Amino acid sequence: PKIEREAIDAVCGDSLRLPFPDDTFSGATVGFGVRNLSQLSAGLADLRRVLEPGSRLVVLEFTVPPNPLMRAGYLFYFRHVLPVVGRIVSGHPWAYTYLPESVKEFPGPSDLAALFETVGFTEVGWTLLTGGIAALHWGSA
Repeated sequence: PKIEREAIDAVCGDSLRLPFPDDTFSGATVGFGVRNLSQLSAGLADLRRVLEPGSRLVVLEFTVPPNPLMRAGYLFYFRHVLPVVGRIVSGHPWAYTYLPESVKEFPGPSDLAALFETVGFTEVGWTLLTGGIAALHWGSA
């Protein structure tokens, strides 16, 4: 497996109390994961803690599109189509009802940017992707 060729160690730990010393990493990325943190601000603060000064955190996360027409289609698909397809394909319908609810309850891009700043990130920004279905967020430690 590639992970062995690259000498990467897989570590299992608590995302709210990462098992690494302060200032360990020169960057961090999270794809569709921070939405699932039980304590978002605590998780972001701990990511900030383990980053070297000046390094970046980049987060890709689902969001609700700002365009009313796109938002209506997106929410219809999320609430009515995805759960049915998920039940048929995976046999786990709860996973596909959880996803739209978690996206709906998650802070929007400007609120998440404010939270980045609250926990100590600087040079914070974000951009919408795919018509606003996802957003890429970043901040410097």
